[in-house]
Amino acid sequence: MLHAVNRKKARLDAFRGPGQKVPLEDMVTSTIFGPLLFIDQEEAAAAVSLVLSALEIARPAWVGPAHLSLWPKRRTLEHLRSSHVEPDAEIVDVAGNALIIEVKWGARLSHNELASQWLALTAEARATSRHLLIVLEPHAHYHAEIARDRGEIGKYCDLPWPVRMVTWRRMADAFRDVGADVRLNPGTRRWALGVHGFLRREDPRALGGWDGLDLVKVAEVRWRYARRIINEPDSLAALAWRYIENWFADSAAVEPIRWSYKH
Repeated sequence: MLHAVNRKKARLDAFRGPGQKVPLEDMVTSTIFGPLLFIDQEEAAAAVSLVLSALEIARPAWVGPAHLSLWPKRRTLEHLRSSHVEPDAEIVDVAGNALIIEVKWGARLSHNELASQWLALTAEARATSRHLLIVLEPHAHYHAEIARDRGEIGKYCDLPWPVRMVTWRRMADAFRDVGADVRLNPGTRRWALGVHGFLRREDPRALGGWDGLDLVKVAEVRWRYARRIINEPDSLAALAWRYIENWFADSAAVEPIRWSYKH
């Protein structure tokens, strides 16, 4: 999928046909995080740690190898979310220390969605785990749901809930930085750069084409710009303007330029 999108062979919207409801979040999750399942897990954990570092998020206290799962089914409090919950992605070690990732591509958070994910962890793991919500735009309804979930989590856990909401634009920048890190294997770097290109192309709020824009230093000079526009509608049937412009530098006098424009 990364190759198809970056080579302009496919777009995400193609998977949402007329009358169909295809969750784009699942397509995004699979496209971005799925390749990590084919990378050495130690290398994958290192790449994810670099992503978190670029986002200024502390990594979970992973002990030994950490493994990625997509849509893992976790038991949680029954009154929150039936009896199970499925975060989009989870990277967890043998001790249960986890990075929980919830992916949104325009969809809203459902009631108690994040709280049920966090409370599915053991009390010990909550002390060293992290929670990441990735959205297109940090709308107010996300903040409202997080506030409600924070209150629900507070009933069962005295520790602070380390949830962070970031945009896909920030994620794109983080993946670009990972792709430039020579400590990673070439295949991992190609994956990171592919994700960066995918997000720049598919995020409807991302800007493209600015990578080569540089500021050009110009000689310092002070300018004064004066203009006067006089409307003379009485003498003409149509709207007529006379435009007089004086543009001169402080360093040297310039003769005024006088010209007129009629429409």
